[in-house]
Amino acid sequence: MHVTTTTVTNMGPVSATPGGVKRQVAQIDAVQDEITKQKVNILLVDELADWLCEERKSMTQYCTNVINKVNKIKQPLQELSTRLTDRRTRLQAILVASQDFKDAFDHFIVELDQLEKKQQKNKPISVQWKVSGKDWMGG
Repeated sequence: MHVTTTTVTNMGPVSATPGGVKRQVAQIDAVQDEITKQKVNILLVDELADWLCEERKSMTQYCTNVINKVNKIKQPLQELSTRLTDRRTRLQAILVASQDFKDAFDHFIVELDQLEKKQQKNKPISVQWKVSGKDWMGG
């Protein structure tokens, strides 16, 4: 996988389903893994740049150029990692909210079922005067 800022842009909008959100989180994890692999290479390049600058202390312009070129590699990768982390955080918040809604909805359905069962057990009110009058008068 080639990781670029377009990688994040092409992920598309946040999914409307919990399963879709989970897939998007998995996508982000895969890209983050790739970034981690690339960071190892960047650390090697960074060490090499330090060594080159150490060897050529007298050539300040050379060291500045080397450091600038290394930073041109490091900065976009760091920005991409930050964007992915932000997106992952938002997706996880959506999953939590989705789960909270599901839990509340499930609780509501259980309560509704209980109310329906209670309602079925109740006798209907009589519309006949004698029966309803007796019921109302205690008797």
